[in-house]
Amino acid sequence: MPINRALVPVDGSEVSLKAARFAAQLAVKQGWEVVLLHVLEKQPMPSFAFPDGIVESALEDLRNQGKHILAQAKQVFSEAGLKVETRLVEGSAPEMIIAETEEGCCGIVVLGSTGIGRGRLSSVLFGSVAERVIRAVRVPVVLVKWDTVVD
Repeated sequence: MPINRALVPVDGSEVSLKAARFAAQLAVKQGWEVVLLHVLEKQPMPSFAFPDGIVESALEDLRNQGKHILAQAKQVFSEAGLKVETRLVEGSAPEMIIAETEEGCCGIVVLGSTGIGRGRLSSVLFGSVAERVIRAVRVPVVLVKWDTVVD
């Protein structure tokens, strides 16, 4: 089955932008369409603990930050002469990435990973985003590490 679209999740980190640059190179060579995805991971905040409007204001700040992150990554593709679709969603990053692939969004995921992890205990309990995605999706995953050389 040919791959026509790539999903590129971005979080604003240098390694996710490196993954975007790598994905842009592949998209040009392979003729792929690209979907950029940023996930707003809301932390649970009891509304009774904050004055009215504070929680919504914090969420709006997160949305604006997410739009900025998508714009940065979109610029990478614009410089390569590619148009991309952007998606800003709320939820758990691994779960939303997995959901996008299950809905048939894309035939491949290009994902940045620091490779550092958050410590052995938390990795056992929670796992990294990349590890959870790799284990769950049914499409190929290209993992771009922080030390990957990308032109």
